Amino acid sequence: MSIFYILYFIFSPLIFIILVTCSFFNKKIYEHLINQRKTFKEALKKNLKDPIVIHAASAGEFEQIKPLLKNKNLKNPVIQTFFSPTIYNKEKESKLFDICCYHPFDFPWSAYIFFKKLAPKKYIINRHDIWPHYIIFAKLFNIEVIYINANLKSDSMRLKFPFKSFNKWLFKKIDLIIVPSFKIEERFIKHFEIENILTLQDTRFIQIQNRINKDKKIQFIDQFPYEETIILGSIDSDDWNIIYKGLKETRKLNSHLIIVPHEIDDNFINKIKQDIKELNISVESFTDMNKNSYPSCIIYNKVGDLLDIYKYGRLAYIGCGFSDGVHNVLEPALQGCYVAYGPNISLLDEAIKLDDSSLGELIQNSSDMIDFLQWKPDLDFLNKNRNDVLDLFKIKNDDYQKIKDIIYEN
Repeated sequence: MSIFYILYFIFSPLIFIILVTCSFFNKKIYEHLINQRKTFKEALKKNLKDPIVIHAASAGEFEQIKPLLKNKNLKNPVIQTFFSPTIYNKEKESKLFDICCYHPFDFPWSAYIFFKKLAPKKYIINRHDIWPHYIIFAKLFNIEVIYINANLKSDSMRLKFPFKSFNKWLFKKIDLIIVPSFKIEERFIKHFEIENILTLQDTRFIQIQNRINKDKKIQFIDQFPYEETIILGSIDSDDWNIIYKGLKETRKLNSHLIIVPHEIDDNFINKIKQDIKELNISVESFTDMNKNSYPSCIIYNKVGDLLDIYKYGRLAYIGCGFSDGVHNVLEPALQGCYVAYGPNISLLDEAIKLDDSSLGELIQNSSDMIDFLQWKPDLDFLNKNRNDVLDLFKIKNDDYQKIKDIIYEN
């Protein structure tokens, strides 16, 4: 038994009190807490036999899960759990699963009740959401734990003292770990001595291609001139500081902007609007637009359409690379955009591959941003770049089928 887990267990009541206190100041935590029990009871009413619990914390992680939910077998009903209220509210009526609920916070009593009452056959976790109590209690109830699309970046806190020994102990409790690259596999083996590990392609690749093939149209956006449009996707305040400095130098260029904030936060959106107006650029929020709207800059204040928006641009800057870590660079690259991103790319294997292959642009400062914003790539360059990206991330259908077989096998 790990001493860190014992301490984590002992201090769980105190952590719970802190969480409840934080909920009064955080809308998402509050919404999760007040609805957690209600949605769990609804899942119990289904009285599903030997269900498979599949967890996706956020919208991005659910996109990875979607291909695995399509054409699932009929022997094992699926309970889909979410952590973020945003994705829960958006997908709660989906037909991809049998029922969904909020994944309870990581407390020993929550994990015990969750597995005792649902009695799932398997517990599938995805990408980053690792809850120690849930892994330990799943094993106490003899429930198989499978970790798919697993990530372990080279500078992860999991690899540093004093957390490394605890994570080594915890990951060895997982029955099977499926990673998307041999680099990540090597880290798991080297640092945690993991033996039960497979390397299979990230399931998000096939979901991205599925959505691109649907070619969803975004009203009002398609009036923008494709050859002059720059997409700024998933940006936060750290990105905006760099972007704004770049825009001040390039505002006279004949370019259109579509800005998609990482979080739909009114204060941040108003800040962007104010800055854009100071540059004498017309700007409008997407939800305020109509057929007579012709702004030079659109702030897209809706969730779930970013992948489809990328097809309307030639250049795309992907956000959060100056803070927590760059977001999905593959979506715009496969849509035909030439992609740029901030320096923090170690969390995302696809960003590292793009950068190593010189298929994207690393932005270190406002000078780099200025160069990127005023660049006008021609169609021949963009087509070649997209074809190279397609070759680099070629879909491996056999890998996808193997993951489905592992999840749904009897």
